Order: sequence, then C-alpha cells, then structure tokens
Amino acid sequence: MGVMKKFGVISSVFVLLVFASTFVSAQAPGVWDAIQNFFVQLWEKVLQPFFTFILGQVSTGEILLAKILLTFLVLIFVSVAVRAFPPFQGKRGLAFLTSFIISVLAIRFIATEELVKTILLPYTALGIAITAFLPLVIYFYFVEKVVPVGVYRKLAWIFSIVVFGSLYITRFDELGESAYIYLIAAGVSLIFLWFDSTIQRWFRKAQLERMEVTTSEEGVTKLRRKLVELKQDFTEGIITEDEYNKRRAQYSKRIYALSK
Repeated sequence: MGVMKKFGVISSVFVLLVFASTFVSAQAPGVWDAIQNFFVQLWEKVLQPFFTFILGQVSTGEILLAKILLTFLVLIFVSVAVRAFPPFQGKRGLAFLTSFIISVLAIRFIATEELVKTILLPYTALGIAITAFLPLVIYFYFVEKVVPVGVYRKLAWIFSIVVFGSLYITRFDELGESAYIYLIAAGVSLIFLWFDSTIQRWFRKAQLERMEVTTSEEGVTKLRRKLVELKQDFTEGIITEDEYNKRRAQYSKRIYALSK
C-alpha cells in the first residue's frame, strides 16, 4: 500500500471516529462520559504509576508525558546504534533489551525536570512557529490562486496583518517572547503587501519559463523523431545522401538551439 493510500485510510478512520464520537456524544452522553472516564482511569491508575516507577517521580503529568516521549525518542536512536554493533547483530531481543535499559537510565537519572523543560523549549517554539507560519503559507497560496489582481489582494494582505498583529497582542502575556512569531508573520504579510506587484511578475515569469521549457522539450522530441524518419527514408532510398546530410544538419542545429 502506497503512502498516499495509507494516509487516505488513516484520514478516513480518523474522520469516522470523529463522527462516531460526535454521534455517541449527542445520542448517549452517559456512554461518552463512560469512555472518557475509562481512559482517565487507565492513565491515573495504570499508566501513570507504571511510568512513574520506571522513569522516576515528577511534579506534573505533563513532565511525565514529556519524559515518556523522550524515552521513546532515545530508544529509537539507541536501537539503531546497538543493532549496528557486531555483538548484537541478528539478536533483536538482546538488542532491544539493551537499548531499553540505556534509554530508561538516561531519562530517569540524567534528564531531570529542569533539563526536560529546557529540552521542551525549542519544541514549544517550533510548535508556535508552525501554527503561525503554516496558515500564512496556506493563505499565501489562496491569495495567489484565488484573489484577483488589484485592490482585493491588498485588502487580503491587510486582513492578514491585522489578524497576526491581533494574535501577537492577545497572546503576548500567555506566550511571552515566543509571541514574536506572530509579529514576524505580520511583518511577512506586510512585505507581501508591499511587493505584491513584484511577486506577481515573478510568478508570471516563472510560468512563462516553464511553458517555454515544455515547448522546447516537445520541439526536441519532434525533431529527434524526424531524424529517425529521415534515416529510414535514406536507408530505403527515398532520398539521396546529399539531401539526407543536409536535412540532418538542419535538424541537429535546431535541436542544439532548443536544448540550450
């Protein structure tokens, strides 16, 4: 199964689960509450005590979850290294046990809460950056493909500046310095507004160049096909040798010119 098919299957299952959960929540609130309570109890009564015993006591559930994910991340990298080591080649069980022990020891005794919080900071900034710039990229594509040239495009970019500027103001107290990502996104929107005409010219130029490349490739293919036909005509005696050499030189020059 290809990657796209797998993605389609996973997406379909996710959508079905969302609809199913919505239906259950609407039709039978007690059932939905029971399902939620089951997973809460599973985490609090089983998983949290187990991972706390393995990875050590922490102050919050978020830190414990972070340590669990870091353990799996370290386990992946250590497993790759251990399996490449000659004594463990072909011994998957021993390699996994060794990798698991190394990962647990590293996270339990080396990754303190302060270190875990330090490790999480770049990922927090990355998450904020993605949530800021991914919508900007999608919005840019929308403006380029849908919004016509003129005042509507300027209004679209002004709207983007207002939105990201508002997000910076409203979320600064919550995110602190990380909120500057929204200010940067607003600045990028301002650049798009200021250089909108230039960006449009770049896109039109790139489109014309792609069309020229396609036309040139098609022209080269046709000329090469004519060379093959010309060779057949000469072999079958339809044209003379002088005529064959003359036309072949002409075709070759045109192929060279289009290929440049």
